[in-house]
Amino acid sequence: MLKRLLVTSLIFACLSVSSLSAMELIKSDAPFNERWKLKINGITYHFSSDSDVNECNYGLGFTYSLGDLDCKWSLLDGLKTAVEVDAYNDSYEDLGYSIGVAFQKPLTDKLPLDWGLHVGLIHEDHLAEKSGLFLHPYVFPYLETTFHFPVNARVLAFPPVHNDGIIALQLIVKF
Repeated sequence: MLKRLLVTSLIFACLSVSSLSAMELIKSDAPFNERWKLKINGITYHFSSDSDVNECNYGLGFTYSLGDLDCKWSLLDGLKTAVEVDAYNDSYEDLGYSIGVAFQKPLTDKLPLDWGLHVGLIHEDHLAEKSGLFLHPYVFPYLETTFHFPVNARVLAFPPVHNDGIIALQLIVKF
């Protein structure tokens, strides 16, 4: 299972690099302080029957908006691109860190709801014992509300790699 995840991540990275010539990042013209968002991690739901898991994965993170992608492909055109960093308490009470890039786009024109992908690397205490890796690549899909309020919500889906899958809730606070 781990080898399949690594191969999939490698293929995704290669496809991303090969298509860079067809993309351009249009930098955000928002003031520096408006590009930041605070992420508050919290409630999770595990699809496993393991009673030892922690359903309150508290932590904090930050999102820094880089801008929008300009691309020939309509699926990627206009993707909001951001760097994201998190520190959190994982399902087994271990401290975890992640750094990655988030790509986000409106789901429809009628709803204040975006879909996105968060791609990056994770390190958790005891990760090498669990997976044999010091850093673990990840790709998490998510939905995020985009109301004109200072606080919105993001629901992430963690695929079943070392578990049966997890749904997590984050609060997104605009500065």
